[in-house]
Amino acid sequence: MNHPTCLALALSLTSLLSADPPPAPVTVTVKTKPAQMKYDLERINVAPGTQVTLTLQNDDDLPHNLVLCKAKNDGTNDKGLEVATAAWNLGEAGMKQEWIPENPRIIAHTKMVNPHQSETITFTAPMISADYPFVCTFPGHAMVMNGALHVGICLPPIKNLHYRYYTGDKLVKLPDFAKLTGVEEGQLPSGRMEITQHQNDRSDDYAYEFEGALDCPKDGDYTFYMSADAGAQLLIDGKNVIKADGPRPAKFHDKKINLTKGEHAIKVHYYQGDAYASFHLSWKTPGFPEAWLTPAETDHEKRMDEKNQTEGMPLVVTNEPRIYRNFIAGCGPRGIAVGYPGGVNICWDADQMNLALIWEGAFMDAKRHWSARGKGDQPPLGYGVANLGKERALAVLGSNTAPWTPAQKNDQPHDPAYTFHGYELDAQRNPTFRYDFKGVNVTETFVPEGDQKSGTASIKRIVKLSTNKPVDNLYFLALAGPVEAKDNAFNFNKTVSVTINGGTPLARKSVGRDEVVLPVVFTNEKAEFIINYSWNLK
Repeated sequence: MNHPTCLALALSLTSLLSADPPPAPVTVTVKTKPAQMKYDLERINVAPGTQVTLTLQNDDDLPHNLVLCKAKNDGTNDKGLEVATAAWNLGEAGMKQEWIPENPRIIAHTKMVNPHQSETITFTAPMISADYPFVCTFPGHAMVMNGALHVGICLPPIKNLHYRYYTGDKLVKLPDFAKLTGVEEGQLPSGRMEITQHQNDRSDDYAYEFEGALDCPKDGDYTFYMSADAGAQLLIDGKNVIKADGPRPAKFHDKKINLTKGEHAIKVHYYQGDAYASFHLSWKTPGFPEAWLTPAETDHEKRMDEKNQTEGMPLVVTNEPRIYRNFIAGCGPRGIAVGYPGGVNICWDADQMNLALIWEGAFMDAKRHWSARGKGDQPPLGYGVANLGKERALAVLGSNTAPWTPAQKNDQPHDPAYTFHGYELDAQRNPTFRYDFKGVNVTETFVPEGDQKSGTASIKRIVKLSTNKPVDNLYFLALAGPVEAKDNAFNFNKTVSVTINGGTPLARKSVGRDEVVLPVVFTNEKAEFIINYSWNLK
C-alpha cells in the first residue's frame, strides 16, 4: 500500500535545523571493480544529517557515474532503476548531460567519470532513516551497478578486523586451518568481512579466517544472521554461535545470544570449495536496525519473511518530539506515539485516555504501515518497554476498594463520559493531550529528562484537572500490573521506578493484580499531580 501522504507528514514533523551538534563528517571512496561493472562498496552507513564527502574512483576501462536517489514513496527498493531508465530515455542528449536526467528523486551525483579518473562530491545525508539507492546511469549499467546509502543509527562494524587468506586442495568441509597454505594476511579498515578479495587469483578451494572485536553498545540479546556457500563458522569469545558446514545451498541461520556492553572477540572461519562463493553475516539488537558485518546481501528478499517485511524504516528523532499515530502493539487502536529527544518514548491511548507504554532507545519502525500491507500492530523499536496497561485513566468508585472500571473494548460504542479533544503542540512541538471526563477537563504533558545514552533517561508526566463542579469519589489510575513499593517509590514490572508528587498514592490489590490509584482532591476547582518514570535498566 502506498503512503506518500504519511511520508510527507513525517518530513514535516522532522526539523531540518538541529540545535544539537551535527554528526561527524564522513569521507568515503567508492571504487569501480575492473571488468565487473560493479562498485566495490554496495552499502554505505551514515547517521541522519551527516555531511558526506564521496569520491568515485573509476578503476575500470569504461566510464561510470554515481547518482544518489531518494527512496521511493512506497518504500520499495528499485535500486535506482527508475532514475536510470529516465537517463537512458534521453537518447542522443544523454552524453551531453552526463546521463543525468532532470528527476526529482536525485539527491546528488557525480559527472560521468572517465576510465582511471575520479571525482569528489559533497552532500548532506537526508534526515529520514531509510535506504537511499545509488546507481550508475550509463545505459545498461544500472541492472548490476548499484548500491545503497543507509541512513540511520546502526550497530558498529568490527573493530581491528584482521584477515588471513589460505589455499587448499579439494575442500569439502571446514578445514584444519593449520594444515592449509597461508598466502596473505592484512587489515580490513571497513570493519566488514570480504571473501572476494582474491577471486581473480583463485575461484575454488580457498579459505579465510577473520578476527576482530565487536563493540556492543549495551547489555542485551543480540541476534546474528549468517549464510554461507560452502561453509562457515561464527565464534564469539571463543564459543561457537553458528556453524554451517559442508557443500550446500546458502541458507540463513540465526542465533540469539546475550552479550554485555563492551568489546567481545569475534572470529569467523569460511571456506570455498568448487561451488558458488557466498558469505553474509549481520547482527541486530533491540533499539538498532540490522547491521551487516559483511558487504550487504543484495538479494536480501530471499530471506524476508512477513516479520522482516515490516522492518527497515525506523523513524529518527532529532532535536524535537516526533509523533506517530497508528496501530501500536500494547496500545489501543487509537495509539499516539511520541518520541522525545534523548531517547525517551511514550504511547498515549486516545481510547482509554491514559498512558499505555513508555520505552527507551529507538522510536518506531514505520515500514509495516507505510510500505507493507499495513496489517497488524507495530511494536516499539527500542527497549526497556513498560506496558502500563489498557485501562481507563479516571473512574468514579463507590469506595477505595471497589474494582476499577473495565477498559473500553474496541467493539463497544463510545463512552459518553469521555470526550477526547486531541492534542496541542507548543513551540518545541511537545504535545499536550486534552480530554473531558464527566465535566472534568484534563490535560497531560510529558517532559523528558536525562538521556538514554548516559543511562539517566526519565520522563515526567504532568496531569492537571479542572472543573466548575468537582466530582466526588474520583480516582486516577497511575499503575496497573506488577507493582512493588520501595523507598517512597513503586517498582513497576521490574522495569521502571515510579514516584508520584502532588497526590496521595493508594497501593491496592484488585481483581488479582496490583494497582496504584490516586484520589483526586480539588482545591479551588483544580487538582494536579506529577508522575515520574525512570528506568531500572543498567
